Amino acid sequence: MEIDYRAPQHVRDIIAGIGRTEDLKFSPSNKLLAIAGYTKNKIAVFYIHIDNLADSTKITLTDAFELYSKQLNEPHGLDFIDEETIIVANRSGDAIFLQLPSGVMISDSVELTPLGVISSGSAGLLRGPAAVSIFRNDQKLYEALICNNNTSNVTRHLVDLRAGCFRKDE
Repeated sequence: MEIDYRAPQHVRDIIAGIGRTEDLKFSPSNKLLAIAGYTKNKIAVFYIHIDNLADSTKITLTDAFELYSKQLNEPHGLDFIDEETIIVANRSGDAIFLQLPSGVMISDSVELTPLGVISSGSAGLLRGPAAVSIFRNDQKLYEALICNNNTSNVTRHLVDLRAGCFRKDE
């Protein structure tokens, strides 16, 4: 089933350019929607407004932008930590934390440097990170559960935003 929505042309252009997708998540307030662009190595973020009417639901995508990073490498799973921060599990790379841009955007495309990284490969616990879910424990303390495609296991990572994305792997 295709979902009917309204959006200005520049937002429709971003949708058309996402390519193969693997995951999407709403922000905690449901005002943002992030979609992983797997083959294009980008994340599309949409400002979304949902009206639940008596006989239908009206969805409007009011604006959008694309996130790029040199460390986006087949982004497969993602989740919002809070309204400003996401974690992205890269199938061919690491899990990275990205701070969403704030304020007035001068472009529909933003390149970011990760706030933090959970390493993949021989030195790290991750092996082909695929899906990720965030759980809030306390004011700025979270747990990231990451499914690892190459080892068929789930790893747990504590994230403390008070310490600038400090993490403890378990």
